Order: sequence, then C-alpha cells, then structure tokens
Amino acid sequence: MRDDVLQFRSALPKVIEALTIISKWADRNSSSKASILLAAISNGDFIISLLSTTDILKLTLPVFRLLQSTSLDFASASSVVEGIKEIFQEKRAVCISEFHTIFLNASSLAEEIGCDIKMPRIAKTQIHRVNYPATDAEQFYLRSIYVPLLLDAIKSDITNRLSTETLEAFNLRLLIPSILVKLNDTDGWDRQKISKRIIAVAKKFSLLFTVSEHVMVNMLEGEICLWLHKWKQQLMTKRPCTALESYMHCNEDVFSTIKKLLQILSTLPVSVASAEKSFSTLRKLKTWLRSRMSEDRLSALCLLNVYNKINILHQIDNIIDIFANLKNRRLEFVL
Repeated sequence: MRDDVLQFRSALPKVIEALTIISKWADRNSSSKASILLAAISNGDFIISLLSTTDILKLTLPVFRLLQSTSLDFASASSVVEGIKEIFQEKRAVCISEFHTIFLNASSLAEEIGCDIKMPRIAKTQIHRVNYPATDAEQFYLRSIYVPLLLDAIKSDITNRLSTETLEAFNLRLLIPSILVKLNDTDGWDRQKISKRIIAVAKKFSLLFTVSEHVMVNMLEGEICLWLHKWKQQLMTKRPCTALESYMHCNEDVFSTIKKLLQILSTLPVSVASAEKSFSTLRKLKTWLRSRMSEDRLSALCLLNVYNKINILHQIDNIIDIFANLKNRRLEFVL
C-alpha cells in the first residue's frame, strides 16, 4: 500500500486524463463512475492529503521494509525507528517551512490537472468539519491536515506501536531455522550470543510459562542447542523461513518452550504480511463474471489461492468423501 501511494502520486495526471476521457463515454454507467472519481481526486483536500502523505511515507517506507524482511535485526530496526522519530520532531518544529514546499508542489500539481486549491468557506455554525483559524488556503491545510493528521498522529502511532519493548520482541526471529543456522555460520556470531538474545526476550514473557523463570531459561538453553543441531542437518531449501512455518515444524513434545515463543512471534503485528495477500487475491477471484459468487465459496477460493503451497495430495480421499456426503445424489459419487 505504501508503494502504491507513491506510484499513484506520479501517475495522477495520467489518471485524471484517463478518467476525463471515460467520463465522456456514451456508456452511462462507466461515465458516471468516472465522473464521481474525477470529482473526488480533483480537489484541494485530496491533493494536499496525497502530497502530505507522500512526504511522510518516503520516510517510513524503509523501516516497514526492514520490519517485514526475513532477516530482521533489532539493532538496525531500533536505530531506524529512533531516526524517524527524531526527523518527525524536527519537521514538527519547522512545520511551516516544510509545508510551504508541499503546498507549492500541490499548487503546481493542481494547475497541471486543471483544478484550484481554495480555502473552504468559513461558517459560524459548522457541522461537518472544524473551523480552523486561517487567513489563506496554505495556513488552513497546514492546521487541518499536515500537522494533526500526519505529523502528530503518525508520530504517536510509531511511538506506541514500535516502542523499544516491541522491537526487542523481534529478536525471537532468531529462532526461525533459516535465520538461526545462517547467523550461527556468520563471523562474530555463535550459539551463546544467539541464546543470550533469545533468552533476554523470553524473560519478558516468563509469565506465559507454567514453570518459573529460572527453569524456563535452563529449558530454553537446551532446546536451542537441539533446535540448531536439528536444522543444521537439513538442506537449506527445507529450512522454514517464516515464523508460521517454523511453528508448524516445531514438535511441542521436544521443544515446548520454543513452540510457545514461536507462537508469540507469529502473532506480532508486523512479523508477517500474509494478510496483504488477501487484497491481490480478492481482485483475481472476485471478477465481474463472478459477481454472484457466495461468501463461503469466495472465502474458500481465497484460502486455496493464498495457501497454494500446502500439499493436499494425501488428503484427496478425505476431500472427496466430504464432498460426496454433502447431500443426497441420484447417482453415487464414485471416482
């Protein structure tokens, strides 16, 4: 989504041109929808919001890529997040000059696509929006969009969601076999150093274990040794690369502590990006020719598409039996 916003910013004039052409078509349905979209994106509010969002996202994009990478390192992530917080603080201190540049670019873009950026009418009794005190359009949008919705809100979200305690929890990614074995073979890393990082995070979740913290630490040290030895014997292509895959391949009878920690890692908000697959999957499946597809069927097809790498060959007989027993048939369902 962040890449899409940046790309949409550069393609906006072409989008406006295309919608203008479509709005003149004889097809009433297409032309009316194009006119509605054209009116929505050809106004000052949208242009200011788009350019202000672009100014923020170009700073946050690197940290989101880092947090969703398969080789997340706490030190790097923490440094980048703290840097973004400091930059936001600097932008907040000089927000007038920062927004002046954005407003000039917005005015240039508005002129290119053929619209004006005007200050909304100020009414004594306003119901749908706040009457921000301003003398011109630049001051109004600075106070209504750039400062409260972007600088202050995003900085607050980053501070709350990407705190030091949260980032430290991502050291649990060292338990992922592909990362664990790779680090163990890297100069400057050894099993003791990896274990110390994992144990330091595990202590923060000691209340989730049924044993005492001291016992949990001793159990974890032994399990890490066995966990590393197990995956060093496997080929690189067979080592799990994600938290969910690692969790599924973890035997709870042998690695009970590691299983619990992998479960915690799998539930961290930015540890996986599986949910984003559903957006592109839905576009592929929910087409105009399938507009009457039921919700159950759509959900089932989306799951099959997202998790297409799961081997179900050994479950074919069970699937056939379930399908055959759904309802009575005139002919016996035989393969």
